[in-house]
Amino acid sequence: MNPLDLFWDRCEGPIRFGVNDCCMVVADVVVAAGRSDLMAGYRGSYRTARGFVRAFRRAGHETLPDACEASFAEHGKRVQSPADFDVAVVQYTHAGRLVASPAFFHGGFWHLRSEAGGLVLAHDAFQGEARIFRII
Repeated sequence: MNPLDLFWDRCEGPIRFGVNDCCMVVADVVVAAGRSDLMAGYRGSYRTARGFVRAFRRAGHETLPDACEASFAEHGKRVQSPADFDVAVVQYTHAGRLVASPAFFHGGFWHLRSEAGGLVLAHDAFQGEARIFRII
């Protein structure tokens, strides 16, 4: 399955932690694009939202963005401008609150798994500054 089809497939239905949560979706797409598995150290270690938080805290990270960026840095390098399948933690507003989520870049847009399913944001539509990584 090509990476974009995989993205839309993983975004169908409700979130299943450890299967199609925001981090697993981005990691699966990046792997399908021929890059390293960003979630290799977490696969099989959680099945609930609470377990997800415990897993990244056990790994020494206080927040989801901290855990994501640590994995990005371990498996890639920082870049200034995104190319297809580069990753970042992006912030956007959902239901009146600011949300941070890992995302991958493709075709000029950031793609991520939101609570409502797949979400595609224009490169300049998210809030704050994203630190972009190219995964090897």
